[in-house]
Amino acid sequence: MARSVRLTAVVVQLISGYGVRLSGLPDVTFGMSRQEVLATWSGKRVHRPFVCGMSWSGGIDLTGVDLGVFGDDEQRLGLALISRMTRFYENCREGLLPYEPVVFDDVDLFYWPAAELVDFLRASGRQVTEGVTITRVGRELELWRDPVTACFTSVTFWGPRATLAER
Repeated sequence: MARSVRLTAVVVQLISGYGVRLSGLPDVTFGMSRQEVLATWSGKRVHRPFVCGMSWSGGIDLTGVDLGVFGDDEQRLGLALISRMTRFYENCREGLLPYEPVVFDDVDLFYWPAAELVDFLRASGRQVTEGVTITRVGRELELWRDPVTACFTSVTFWGPRATLAER
């Protein structure tokens, strides 16, 4: 199911228990402070996305995706939120504008139809709980899709020791 990736793309890789790896940029790891994240993204245009209940935030825009990271109750990086900035057509691939692949377990989370991705994650041994628009993968991922699209368009990636009152 792996999708070949353009050589010039920044790949956003979600690594269980570790954090986010961006090809061409230093890693952003769970447990980092806000100051460490800002130093990591030095020279990039950083914005402040909002998620209710977070102690701090930082974000960068990549081609077609927005990456936000957020501080937990103990002021350390506890979750990342990655979203597609364009809409999918029904079959996920027609008319797809360029974007940076968002990879977990060697599969692009936003490229494949949700049903195929869920089957792949289950076959990989992941515990998957499906809802109408939100699919939870263990305690690590929450994937969201608009009810009229076939692909996921947003993922929340939880750190292993995130201390969040709302979790």
